[in-house]
Amino acid sequence: MTNGPRGLAPRGPWRVLRDPGGSFLLDDDEDRVRVPDRPAHALELLRTRGGLATDDLLVDLGVRPEDVPELAGELADLVRSGVLVRTPGPFRPAVAVAGVGRSATGGLQAVLQAGGTPLVPLEDGGADLVVLVCDDHADPRLPDRLAELARRSPVLLVRWGAGRCWVGPLVGAGQGHRAAGSCPACLVEALRGNAEPDLAGAAHPVGAGGSALRSAAVGAVAGAVDGLLEDLAGTGAGAVADVWRSGIRELRLRTAEVVVHPVLPCSRTEPRADPGDVAADDDLARRLEGFVSGLTGFLDRPRVRRSVAGRFLATTTHPLRPPSVGAGVHRRRATAFGAGRTAEAAVTACLGEAVERFSTTWRPDPDAVVATTTALRAEGSRVVLPGAAAGPAWRDDEATEFRRLRAVRDGSWTDAWVPAAAVTFAHPHQWAVAAARPDSTGCAAGRSTADAVRRGLAELVERDAVAAWWWARELRRGAAHPDPDAVAADLAAHGRRGWFLDLTPGSGIPTAVAVAVLPDGTGTTLGFGTAPTLAEAVVRAGDELLQVLACLEFGDELGLAGAGSAAWQAEHVEDHPHLLPHPSREPAVTHPRGGDGDVLAEWGSRLAATGCDVGFVDLTHPRLAVPVVRVVSAQLRSWRRPAREVGRTGVNPWDLPV
Repeated sequence: MTNGPRGLAPRGPWRVLRDPGGSFLLDDDEDRVRVPDRPAHALELLRTRGGLATDDLLVDLGVRPEDVPELAGELADLVRSGVLVRTPGPFRPAVAVAGVGRSATGGLQAVLQAGGTPLVPLEDGGADLVVLVCDDHADPRLPDRLAELARRSPVLLVRWGAGRCWVGPLVGAGQGHRAAGSCPACLVEALRGNAEPDLAGAAHPVGAGGSALRSAAVGAVAGAVDGLLEDLAGTGAGAVADVWRSGIRELRLRTAEVVVHPVLPCSRTEPRADPGDVAADDDLARRLEGFVSGLTGFLDRPRVRRSVAGRFLATTTHPLRPPSVGAGVHRRRATAFGAGRTAEAAVTACLGEAVERFSTTWRPDPDAVVATTTALRAEGSRVVLPGAAAGPAWRDDEATEFRRLRAVRDGSWTDAWVPAAAVTFAHPHQWAVAAARPDSTGCAAGRSTADAVRRGLAELVERDAVAAWWWARELRRGAAHPDPDAVAADLAAHGRRGWFLDLTPGSGIPTAVAVAVLPDGTGTTLGFGTAPTLAEAVVRAGDELLQVLACLEFGDELGLAGAGSAAWQAEHVEDHPHLLPHPSREPAVTHPRGGDGDVLAEWGSRLAATGCDVGFVDLTHPRLAVPVVRVVSAQLRSWRRPAREVGRTGVNPWDLPV
């Protein structure tokens, strides 16, 4: 705090203020102390200098000799009142530099030492700041090394790269999770969630790209260290540490760009967020702002494109969830899509899909139980085995994790349980994953839990209705769009023509399919929709169809070129009568629209009347606070082709561009 070997400094991190009356106040965010009016000159110097060296009072104070007695008296008053304390000498924080694996640290140490930064051996344990350098955030040695160093000292994490370097975050000293800032465990978990698995631990050339780039990277890190040391010594602005705690700065040295990746607080110390209701579409983007990062978050910033039909398509990428049994890792990140009549609506839909996928990855649930199917049934509980889990591969006498279902009507607990491996992805019980074959049927995000349940139930009904129509090749009646001219114009912009079919099942829950083909009748493309009224279901099906066509329009750019079965795309629609409207079919019975609660009650009653038992699992991620559910039923079918339903074609409707 002082400019010489001996001096006087304010007691604690005081700020010198003045009240409206002109009196001096010292403020440290917790206490505010009024000081005597007499030492005005000394306090002004303290405010601007931060401390007063006493070796050469005249030189340090920069005042006339005749002022010294007055200042000496003022300083004496401040010492007696406890405002100033004597300091034995300046506090010069020391730095230690450490590496992970073969990470090079010599260049950084040389630059720091040349700049006068005190360096101490890491083994001495006397460092006030440790700079930890790695070549890869996915290095398997990083978690233990970071946790070990952060027990004793604050740690600034640095990563070298080819033409880039990543500086930050600053991890505070201490063990375990933190109430403020990130801890090693949560930080590494976020970083490794975006890391490419086959690159974990790989050593990259340090500072690859030439000596100029290496020098720039080392200089940038040295600058960050210098600012942190000033904060530690109390001579800086006081906010440098806050900056480095809050994020990682990715420095793109060739273009002088700086990309900030936010770092969120510990996931295990912050209270569980209340999802509540997402009142407006733009609230979703606001809630997720801290999670937008391809390095520390779970999604990239959405990109919006406008299709030839004037609709908007938004895309983002998110970490590919760990594969289920038998699946391979084909790409580092997966793409989430969303479409809408406006860019904002498209971004909201895109973010909703990304949130849904992120939230359905398995994580521990305190309300879950580990039991066997036999034991649960012996206790009088019902066990719901959705989809393929009901087959012979399921082991009734082997224990696995179960989650309790809630009623779709009001969210109350039921007496039914579902295997966690059937409703989440990447469950650790591998045999259960192999038997349950989890998929995304019934998964949905929403503005509220009721909205998410309605959306998830609509998808479950939709896929069952589509399966009944597609595999049996049933003939269905046509359906009308509320604005047929606009739809025709949109399809024409994509070089297509199309129509709608009513797929409403026996439950009477309105479901529709939109069919589009090329002018010669080939290239069939489908979109599906389920809603409270048939007109709304038709609109949803049309919107989904236009999203598919927009994806195909940007197929090369999005990596979707050749989507769907090439053999099926060559088929003529006239050779598949079930794709054409048949007026002889009777119209399905539907019901009027109500609110979310009314819709759920009505749909639940209709499904129960047909023998369908439905429930849902709340999968809302505690950090995202966006409602996500998985609706399940043992009776409603998913998109997979059942062995008993063999049609003339083996093409799955979701293998087409949908």
